[in-house]
Amino acid sequence: MAPNVPESSPWIRRYNPAPDARARLLCLPHAGGSASFYLPLSRALGPDIDVLTVQYPGRQDRRHEPCVDSIAGLADALVGEVLPWADRPLAIFGHSMGAMVGFELALRLERRGTQPLVFFASGRRAPSRKREDGDPVHRRVIAELRALSGTDARVLDDEELLRMALPAIRSDYRVAVSLVATDYLTLDGARLVAGAGAGAVFSVGSAVVSSNFRGERRTRALALLGSVAGLSLAFGPTLCGLLTEMAGWRLVYGFQLVCLVLACAGMPLIRRAADHERRQAVRIDVAGAVLFCGATTLVLGGLALGSETGWASLPFLLCTVVGLACYGLFAWRESTAPSPLLSLRTLRSRRFSGITLVVAVASFTFTNAVAYLPVFLQGAFSFSPGASGAFLMFLTVPVLVAPLIAGRLAARGTPVDSIMTWSIALLVVGLVLTGVSAGPGLVWMALPMVIVGIGFGLQAGLADGEALAQVPEKEAGMGAGWINTVRLGSEAIAVSLFGSLFASFVGSAAQASRQGFAAITVGSTLFAAVIGVWSVVLMRRGRHGEARPGEPGRTVEDARDTAGTAPR
Repeated sequence: MAPNVPESSPWIRRYNPAPDARARLLCLPHAGGSASFYLPLSRALGPDIDVLTVQYPGRQDRRHEPCVDSIAGLADALVGEVLPWADRPLAIFGHSMGAMVGFELALRLERRGTQPLVFFASGRRAPSRKREDGDPVHRRVIAELRALSGTDARVLDDEELLRMALPAIRSDYRVAVSLVATDYLTLDGARLVAGAGAGAVFSVGSAVVSSNFRGERRTRALALLGSVAGLSLAFGPTLCGLLTEMAGWRLVYGFQLVCLVLACAGMPLIRRAADHERRQAVRIDVAGAVLFCGATTLVLGGLALGSETGWASLPFLLCTVVGLACYGLFAWRESTAPSPLLSLRTLRSRRFSGITLVVAVASFTFTNAVAYLPVFLQGAFSFSPGASGAFLMFLTVPVLVAPLIAGRLAARGTPVDSIMTWSIALLVVGLVLTGVSAGPGLVWMALPMVIVGIGFGLQAGLADGEALAQVPEKEAGMGAGWINTVRLGSEAIAVSLFGSLFASFVGSAAQASRQGFAAITVGSTLFAAVIGVWSVVLMRRGRHGEARPGEPGRTVEDARDTAGTAPR
């Protein structure tokens, strides 16, 4: 490769480098297309031809960048990116809209003293022939895409998928014609409702298990609960990727619906098991719920705005400051409310607080990895959804076994503190190694991913059981509420923060691996390590300075104080 050829560029993709090729071919995608459209062509022409493909802004790993809505704008931006690759004969191929961009790019290269070897135009009129069909509206655009036969009919029949893709297509069609597109909120609204249900299931499930089992049986039951969760983590991403490739993303939600129907069919069994529990009317702290939800929404919204408007921008700072203020008001409300949503006295147990923080460590390590490794694999290495899901099994399969191992170790007398400490260490070390090895290649990532999976599995289920053992039995629901609030809240913040930073770093495959994914993964993991150290300190101080509720010599009031009592 010539010395002036860049190692990476947000515009140029080089899926199959051919450094000894006698010529290069630059390929420009059609309207709505992306660089990966030419991946098969690059494989077919190598190693005789070094194929370069263009990734327009607003596509795949550049989806967070503003689209360029003019031919001249695209050509002007591309000419400086393409010139370093003209150290050998360079041909240009453009299909449909790409032909228009290629024509303008060729003119600009000639003005810079670089004569393209040949320009191939496909599926487009000559610039001298004007389009006679005016400005198409939504239906006419879709009809034209059908006529061109370049887009899978299943995509064009899927209204929701079309709405997701229309922002990029709209920008492309502004190049030649204007397009009116609509927005959609149905899918996000449904996922919001599903998220609320998931939070309830997490809290109630832990509380039911804690209330119906005692001692070693409860430890094993919660370990089994962790293994069941591990089962979904182990095979869920892979299965969803395969279903998406087979029949589209809608089938994923259909499969989830079937699982929900089966779960609902088993609800009478849970109700029967909990019939012996005394029930009492409880008032819901509506004001506290509004403050907490508002604070979380503002903080997460601020993180999203930070990647778009800048981390020093007024919208980001305003959302963050107001969100943190709402969290402060929520804490004040919960300390004075007669029936708090989350009792702050529970957090006075240092051991309970320390174990709960282990869950936050998992959010900034394992959860981030599950959420963004597929994005990284698809953007940096052009993996299909099925292939990225399959590779993720290095991370998820260990979660299926590790909770059972942790439960067995605890039952045999291994201190829970030691298991938790090992869990934190494996999560941190494994994910740091995963981030560092993302640049060298996928083979080096496999073992670190297994280490992360084991680290998460050791605390899954065991953390809930040990934390709930620190509170009185009648406060198991409150304890479970705290654990899962920390779990789901830290997951939401971790994923949003990671995603915002990741979106601002990602450019090309090399940038995604060496600058973006690696740097953010290591950074978030080091932050998790700080939380982990704090967690271990609290657990050990709590072990030496506190006794469990119900131990000999302790009254009910003592147990309540240890579980945490702050003046209300």
